[in-house]
Amino acid sequence: MPTATLRKIAFILLISISSLSSIAQSAKGETYLNVLPDAYNNLGWELMLNKDDVQIYTQPWPGSDFVAIKGVQTINASLSNILANFTDIAAFPEWVQDAKEGFVITPFDKTNSRKIYLRMSLPWPLEDRDIISGQKVTQDLHTKIIKITEWYEGDTLPKNEGVIRVPRLNTEFLLIPKGKNVTQVIWQGHNDPGGIIPPFLVNWLIEDVFFTSMITMKHRFEAPQHQKSISWVLNFED
Repeated sequence: MPTATLRKIAFILLISISSLSSIAQSAKGETYLNVLPDAYNNLGWELMLNKDDVQIYTQPWPGSDFVAIKGVQTINASLSNILANFTDIAAFPEWVQDAKEGFVITPFDKTNSRKIYLRMSLPWPLEDRDIISGQKVTQDLHTKIIKITEWYEGDTLPKNEGVIRVPRLNTEFLLIPKGKNVTQVIWQGHNDPGGIIPPFLVNWLIEDVFFTSMITMKHRFEAPQHQKSISWVLNFED
């Protein structure tokens, strides 16, 4: 049976089970944490998956029922190529698991900041989610490490009927050069899917959606036909 079909069946079964009881206890009384931890430090993270040279970690997040997530992998590609591919939001549906549509709302300005839109498709009976985020790219001229930070900009566009706007977004991506055309990628962040989704279901899907996207990202960014570049980026050998 195709993986997509199995995922839809699992969604329906889990939603049906959860509807017989209360949806999840909310993290009442806790202040939501807006600051991400040091990306280089694994203290407080629990290793959820270590497979195909990809490590995925999770940890409970203050003020939320949903866990934070962190992914680490190595991609055999230059900083410039990875960043050029990663910032091509319109191509996300080609490799990001369940991504349905992506586009730029406002292009990069002089500070390398912009606003972007991404819609994620969820199987029935769940409603699709969309994400409007601010995105800023910086590079340390000494270490050449690139940091991409994303935050909530949900009021930029009106909401779409039948689509839940993700109400919280706090994500960080680090591109760390390890050699010529060898880059370590660290993703970490916490997002709240909004609407009514049992937290245990979202957390269970992390392996399916996040891991798959990391694997397809590696394959895509290493593929000769998808090689791109950004003129201002300093690569390992520069």
